[in-house]
This record gives sequence, structure tokens and C-alpha cells, in this order.
Amino acid sequence: MAPIYADHPFSLIPTPNFSLKDSKTTPDVFDELASEMALVHNIVIRGLNSIYLQAPHIKPVDEKSFCRYIACWYTLLHGHHHGEETMFFPAVEEMTGVKGIMDTTLINTMHSTMALSLSEPTPRPWLPTRRSTRAAEWWL
Repeated sequence: MAPIYADHPFSLIPTPNFSLKDSKTTPDVFDELASEMALVHNIVIRGLNSIYLQAPHIKPVDEKSFCRYIACWYTLLHGHHHGEETMFFPAVEEMTGVKGIMDTTLINTMHSTMALSLSEPTPRPWLPTRRSTRAAEWWL
């Protein structure tokens, strides 16, 4: 059987640093930041792809674990989105000295759509409460 990689159905994002490799151009700080952001987005995309590819093969005995895996992916996505909005985008504005540089139509459309999706309350009874004293409880 051929190996199945989590590089589909959603395509990965090429990094600027990789694209510049053949041109012998030295990446600047913005190329580095854009490459790191592309890599982080690729982590999220690979996670989503892995969920999509594995879902049809999950056996009943593994359903609870798979749901936890999906919850972890959701937590990663939510944390990343929140970090972009509250830390990364303001930092880019400060570095460039251009207020609103990250307020493009594409970014605003994607992030407002994402924010609406992530803000809807999702019951997650399988996660422990913050008051839980059993660290391993989440993994059970």
C-alpha cells in the first residue's frame, strides 16, 4: 500500500524562503516572518487533512480518541487565530510603521468568517474543567 500523506485535499502553502532559494535572493525579516506564518498554517492544514483522510477509517473503539484529536486540532486553530488577531497583526503594524497594513479585504474576510465560526459555543464534555486536579483526565 502506498503511503498517504496529509497534503490533500487542502493544498499546503509554499513558503517565501523556499521560493527565493533558486533566485539566490537573501530573505529579509518579512520573508522570514511570512515563511514562518506559512509553516504554521501548513500545520493547521495538515491537521485538517489528517482528520479528513482518517475519518472514514475510524473504528468505534477509536471514536473517543479521534474526537479528542479533533478537539486538539480545534484548540490549535482557535489559539492560532486569536494569536494572529491580538499579537501578530499588531506586531506587523508596529514593525512596518503602517497602521492598518493587515486590514486587507482578504485577511478581513477570512478572519471575520473564522471568528464567527470559532466564537460559536461548542460543548466539549470530554474536556476536563479547569478545576480538575487529574492532569491525565483529559487523555482518558
